[in-house]
Amino acid sequence: MAEKFIKNVHDLRDNLKKIFPENDVSIIPSVSIQATTLDDLYFKTIVSCLKHGRLYKIDSGSYSGSHRIEFDEANLYVTNPTARPLAPIPRQGIPVSTNDEKIAEYFLTYLMDGRLEPNEHYKYSSWIVGMPREVNLEHKGVQRGTRLNQLEWCMNHFLEDGYGTNHCYITVGCAEGLQRYDWSEKGCSDAEKGSTECLRGISLKIKDHRLNLKCIFRSWDLIGGLPENLGGLTMLMEYIVDSINDRKKPGMPEIKTGILYASSDGLHIYEHHLDLAKLWTNIVDDKSK
Repeated sequence: MAEKFIKNVHDLRDNLKKIFPENDVSIIPSVSIQATTLDDLYFKTIVSCLKHGRLYKIDSGSYSGSHRIEFDEANLYVTNPTARPLAPIPRQGIPVSTNDEKIAEYFLTYLMDGRLEPNEHYKYSSWIVGMPREVNLEHKGVQRGTRLNQLEWCMNHFLEDGYGTNHCYITVGCAEGLQRYDWSEKGCSDAEKGSTECLRGISLKIKDHRLNLKCIFRSWDLIGGLPENLGGLTMLMEYIVDSINDRKKPGMPEIKTGILYASSDGLHIYEHHLDLAKLWTNIVDDKSK
């Protein structure tokens, strides 16, 4: 299986060298990708990962024993992230992993609802908006979220102290979360095996009366995760803008949504997603070069 995957990657890159300059299909230490919409970003990032990602075996983590193609570092930004649809637009013969209805559900349940089930290790929302008092904060001695609604704190800070600040950064996860990996090594059941949060931080900046949001991911599934994650975070941007405009003091200017930034040194395409990723190379045109 591994030999076949590696050969398929090399064959794919040989084909890409027929479309792009040969020296543009190689591993590079840092990639920057600018896109106009989320759909545009998804297409460009898949093609870029196939061109520039590093092929390696996963020794530990999700799908350990298999392989993935991963950027050494990727910095992404979308100038018009709120353009609909938020989900990738299906092309003929190319399936996509989500749609706008699923993204809306993700936003409500995984970014805005801090409630957790007893054995649930975390949700991003348990850090972003905090956990209710009646829900246990820890599981097996490791914090699953916070009582502080960081999102509300950030919006209040903009409203009370002004838009020009670097204070509004939402932290996702804690140092003790690393101990969840130890659970997997101690013979725990599948339900008890743990990991740390993939999303680690959200930076909020208001510049020229526009809210820019930057997210930082520790590890990131390009095919199965990125479209829903960025769609949900775009809806979070819209929520923040609407909330601030509804509550701003007299004389404070209205704000609009701005640029969506994303950064990761673990953005990857899994071995089992390669065939799907290859389909996107069939629609490469001059605009993607």
